[in-house]
Amino acid sequence: CTFHRAYSTKINSSKQKARAKALIDLHANDEHARYVDAAECQRNAFAAVVIEASTGTTRTAASVRSAGAEQVEEMAIALAIADADCHTVLSDSRQAVRKFTKGQICRETERVLRAVKLQDRKVRIKWLPAHAGDASERNDNHNETAHTAARALTNRAPATDRPTWLEA
Repeated sequence: CTFHRAYSTKINSSKQKARAKALIDLHANDEHARYVDAAECQRNAFAAVVIEASTGTTRTAASVRSAGAEQVEEMAIALAIADADCHTVLSDSRQAVRKFTKGQICRETERVLRAVKLQDRKVRIKWLPAHAGDASERNDNHNETAHTAARALTNRAPATDRPTWLEA
């Protein structure tokens, strides 16, 4: 018997909302922190994106062929780690963060990390709740920026939810 549990895409607890707000505020001015996300283009084709936490600008983007979204979330983390200026990676993929902490990443991600010259550099990987929206009233949630940018790379959504000059 298989048991499936439906999860809402909204934050489901005040504890998660508080975590999202704390991480957004902590890294709002941290030019060494990166938000990462992935989105599916079409079957087995994905986009991965790395966004600078302090500015919301795209640092890295890649198209990836993979059997599943979780491997691409891992790959997005690896792409952030490959950025020599990155000290902290923020991901809304709890499973990808856990796989990194357990050292159980997929072969493709491991291949990317082997190519990176980490030397003695340490990078922290943190999980934050997805779809927190405007969790912080003081700072922009660039996890949402990463989500929007990844979707835009798939041609599934506009690059921004804000009105464009055509709509203004």
